[in-house]
Amino acid sequence: MAYNYGKAWEEHFKDYWSKSFPEYLIARLYDQITKYKDVSQNPADYYSFLEDKLIYLECKVTEENTLNFQKFPQLERMYKLSTTYKNVMGYVVIWYKSHDLVVMVSDQEAMRIKNDGNKSINVKLFTSKSTDYNYIIVPTKKLSTFLKCDFLSIKDKILNKEVI
Repeated sequence: MAYNYGKAWEEHFKDYWSKSFPEYLIARLYDQITKYKDVSQNPADYYSFLEDKLIYLECKVTEENTLNFQKFPQLERMYKLSTTYKNVMGYVVIWYKSHDLVVMVSDQEAMRIKNDGNKSINVKLFTSKSTDYNYIIVPTKKLSTFLKCDFLSIKDKILNKEVI
């Protein structure tokens, strides 16, 4: 059986988030497969409270240059929550493995990328000089396989207190 970088990335992410924000809860939303659907109906992998915000966090890893929206079914559920309720936010945290790059994209920005006709979230959106999209590059340190992430240094960006 092949090594599952996605599940391993989720565990590393939780560890890095907890170390960055030890005073705030982060909890796993375990996949609940219903008898009518063969995919989870959860809005994200984790939720966390950060100051006065409830943040849904979906972890994705890709070896390719893109994260196809077909591989991100949680987007619509996350987007509905963040646009319906006050102080609710959602982010997809994408590890572009072959680029050694971790990017956070809000659910609202991911939806804008999708509604602009894009089929995926391409790494070029974050590596080219001209982009119309907002995102957060997560400071990282390369380890043997994974990237160690520092979320504390971008806390104000996560909470939309700082222009991205």
